[in-house]
Amino acid sequence: MSRLIRWFSQTWLLQPRIALTLRAASAAGLAWMIVSLLPDAAAQYPYYAPFGAVIATTATVSSSVRESVQAVAAIALGGLTAGVVDLVIGTTSPLTVVLVVAVGVALAGLRWLGPMGGWVPTAAIFTLIIGHGDAAFAGSYAGLTLLGAGVGIAVNALFPPLPMGPAARSIRATRERLAAQLGDLAQVLETTDFPAPTEWEEQHRDLDRARLTMRQAIGQALEARRANRRAKRYSADIDALVREADAVERLTFVAADLADLIVRDHFAPGPDGRPTRLPPDLRAPIVHSIRLLAGTLTMMDGAARREDLVRVDDELADLVRAASDRAGGPDDLLLNSVLLALRRGLDTFADGGRDAS
Repeated sequence: MSRLIRWFSQTWLLQPRIALTLRAASAAGLAWMIVSLLPDAAAQYPYYAPFGAVIATTATVSSSVRESVQAVAAIALGGLTAGVVDLVIGTTSPLTVVLVVAVGVALAGLRWLGPMGGWVPTAAIFTLIIGHGDAAFAGSYAGLTLLGAGVGIAVNALFPPLPMGPAARSIRATRERLAAQLGDLAQVLETTDFPAPTEWEEQHRDLDRARLTMRQAIGQALEARRANRRAKRYSADIDALVREADAVERLTFVAADLADLIVRDHFAPGPDGRPTRLPPDLRAPIVHSIRLLAGTLTMMDGAARREDLVRVDDELADLVRAASDRAGGPDDLLLNSVLLALRRGLDTFADGGRDAS
């Protein structure tokens, strides 16, 4: 039984869509039940109440309040737009539709409406065509949406979401893409088959997308802490996710530096005018260090990961000693820059991976 409870708890945390589905359905049902008790005049358009409830059951409590207010404001603004246009022109025609949509789309760009700005032209069209520009329709539309949104906010507050699962998955996906890029970098260095810098950037654009997705997921998890009675219980887990995401993000920048140094090395002229190169006798250990670092990124076992990090540390120390024993040459700047980037990557990963293990 305890195993089943543990599995259910983990699934609930890692699959927030399940909880979101239940909250949205419950809020919509409650809103419909409440609106059915209202006088006929107020409940002429009852479907707007569950509509508002669905809008309000978002991923966090604070965004639930914010987006509900924005949506109701956008609907009211759209209704007002349609009412004014209808009052001025008097009949619904292609011209009134054009004017209503034009003004609505323009108003949708108001910054304070945020992502809900798109409801301005939608509400304007509904008010013009379904409500015939009637102010009562616009008021019912906005008012019942607000009623449903209030129900949705209440349900969210009673059962506050905490989207840790998407954050953890996005970190893991970014780790995997980063490891793949480092592996490709090691292969380029090993085979000396250097792609054009633009070709390299095009091939690895997915890492930037993964990093941005990870940042959004972490931001949502942090926002979910506000007005959330469950947040304190999982505070340490959220902090660990934030630290790990910060470390992985810094690692993506280190990987970009390494790629610039290695992929572009045959384009960067040295002091004597020839392209700079990594010393042939140190290429193999550098390749091995990069591959070890890439391997640790996807390693889930904390003890094994720490062992590999120690191996990378030892190899880097040997490389630094070998570099310092060399006679000065035009390639030293490139070599030292690559070793410094590897050291930064190792230190960043070691600091960020400690809490995540």
